[in-house]
Amino acid sequence: MRHQQHERGFVLMSLLAIMVPIVLLVGSFATTMFGRNAELNSEIDNEIALLAAEAGVDDAIHRSKIGTLVSGMAYQRNLGSGQSFTVIPTFLGTDGHNNDADLLVDEADEDVFQIEVIGRYRHTTRRVAAYLGTIPLLPPLDAAFATMDDGIEIDLNGTPVISGIDVEMDGTAGSGPDVPGIAIAPPGTLAHLTSELSGEEAYVVGPGGPPSIGLANAVDLPTLVAQLQNIANVVLTNSQYSSFSFGDGPAGVANVTYRNGNVRFAGNTTGAGILVVTGDLELRGNFRFDGVIIVLGEIDNSAGTADVFGSVLQGPSGGRLQLRGTSEFHYSSQAINLANSLAGQSVAFNGWQELSR
Repeated sequence: MRHQQHERGFVLMSLLAIMVPIVLLVGSFATTMFGRNAELNSEIDNEIALLAAEAGVDDAIHRSKIGTLVSGMAYQRNLGSGQSFTVIPTFLGTDGHNNDADLLVDEADEDVFQIEVIGRYRHTTRRVAAYLGTIPLLPPLDAAFATMDDGIEIDLNGTPVISGIDVEMDGTAGSGPDVPGIAIAPPGTLAHLTSELSGEEAYVVGPGGPPSIGLANAVDLPTLVAQLQNIANVVLTNSQYSSFSFGDGPAGVANVTYRNGNVRFAGNTTGAGILVVTGDLELRGNFRFDGVIIVLGEIDNSAGTADVFGSVLQGPSGGRLQLRGTSEFHYSSQAINLANSLAGQSVAFNGWQELSR
């Protein structure tokens, strides 16, 4: 009996000797796998938080394109499923700091938005900084008056002037190159412009004139008009305005003004910046505008005096340009630059970098 007990004790000890390493091995394996699983979950959380931060960058780009990104105005967005982001936009050109270590503060080359984004997922955060550089929304404007209507009718009567000679907004000589007085986009032809200006050549001045004519670049007007509508800060709701003021170019006061439909200005009207009219533009009384005018319909100045410094662009269904009396369209690169300063909401993505958490 005692011998049997001794054998059982020996078997138990042998079994323990075998089982203990196995248990230790299994425990070590479980611990390792638990650690790896926790590390993997942490990496997944980190990546999802980074995706949330990248979504914030995309959202900031979109807001910049539609003109709703405001320097110093942070905002948050909940993406659901534990994801969210916070966007902190700062326009370096006006932040009062020397951002490029050149001893100058808020100079021209600091004309970028810094977008700091904090992406979150559960208890994990990732921080990135992106840089959005403004690009002009307006296309290159290569004439005092450009039309995309290949069959446009032009009626100049009295002593009007359409001049492609660059001037400042005060009428003095400008620094930019001179351009044609009137340009037409293909399939429009110079032959058509020549026929429309028969007997009126002296009114269109500039390089190669009179008449000073040329070919214009084609413009995606539907997209451009929609973008300008999105950033317009003056929306005209009436079809008629008298002695209305919506800007002063020489004073640097300018707006993006939008009218969906026809509009008529009478009395003493002044404006500056960008004027978009999706219908006909009728000018009466004394009208002064500095900047860029985009009209999809007819332009009728058969009464009164219109003075425009900058450039006028008419759409493919414009139909007609009518100027009478002493009205004048003067190409002005200075006024066009003023307009471009309002329409730089589209962005060039200059890359992003991750910040410490």
